[in-house]
This record gives sequence, C-alpha cells and structure tokens, in this order.
Amino acid sequence: MIRCNSWTPAEVALLRESWAGCVSRDTLLRRLVGRTWRAIIDQMAALGLPSVPQGFVGVMKACDALGLCPRTFWRLVRRQRVMVHRSYSRSSAGHKLVEWDEVRDAVERETSTLETITGAARSRDVPVETLTTWLCAVGVHQRVEGRRRAIRLPSALFDTIVAWGRNGGRMRQALTHGRPMRLLLPHEREHREAA
Repeated sequence: MIRCNSWTPAEVALLRESWAGCVSRDTLLRRLVGRTWRAIIDQMAALGLPSVPQGFVGVMKACDALGLCPRTFWRLVRRQRVMVHRSYSRSSAGHKLVEWDEVRDAVERETSTLETITGAARSRDVPVETLTTWLCAVGVHQRVEGRRRAIRLPSALFDTIVAWGRNGGRMRQALTHGRPMRLLLPHEREHREAA
C-alpha cells in the first residue's frame, strides 16, 4: 500500500526520533507503516537530516583515524561488541557506521588489557623467541610456518607465563615430557582456592 498524502506531524516526529536513535532500515519501515524506503529517504532530505548522524563515523574513516587496517578493525569490533549501524541512503545497503566514542573506548580497553607477543616480551625484558617458546609449551600459542599475524593476549596471561617460564625447573620438565602444562591465571587461582 503506497500513500501519496503528506506526512503528518506525528510521522515527522517519529522519523526525527528514529534518526537520532539510529534505528535500522527495517525498523523504520515497520514504524512508518505504508511508507516506502524511497519516501522515507526523500522526507529525510526535505527535513535536512544528514546521511550520517552526529557522533557517528563511517567504518573506513574510523580505520584511518585509529590507524587500523579494516581486518583488524572488524576483529576489534567483534571482540569488544561494538554496535555497527547502517546509514540511511537511497541504496538498500547503506554504509556501515560506528559511534566514534564507543569505538575509541573499545580501542582503549583493548590496548590496556591485551598485548602482542612482541610488546609483552619487550615490556617484561624477555626475548620474543623465548616468550613464544613458553607460550607454545603451555598450549596457548601455536607456530604456523609462513604466516605472521600479531595475536593479542591478556596481560595477566603474559605475567603468569613469564613468571612460570623464569622458573627453569618447571619449564624444563614441561618441555622434556613433551606435553603442554595447564597454567592458571590469577583470577582462576583465586576461584580454585575459594572452592
């Protein structure tokens, strides 16, 4: 059912409110019963609503501003559960948007709790190759020939593994028996001691 009549004040208010809340295309179509996507886009343009809401940025702009490649950005978005929205446009797909403050906070959370093997080795004054060997020995990391990708692990895990690795007797025992040794992170130890 396509309507040709003008927009009511209630519909205009609903459109403005929905735009501020950055709701999905399908939700907007359900809320504005009888209006086509083309009619909604035309009305948004007539009201002067921008195609990108204030406080949001496109994914590629966010990647550039944060200095991340798109692949790393999408991994971060999944791990940190950042909401991804779509912009309103004449095309059915639209562009993907993220709230700038939310994605910036996610990067800060990630960098404060996770470290790369290289960064962890440098900050703990341990050779990278030694730390990698310890990670492999306890079953946390696996070497893959020909493939180099920076993995990020919790700082607490690195602290535990470095302390464990510096205890030479236990390290040699784990390596000579050829089986990975299960290490407990500090919060797991507390939980086990409480039980």
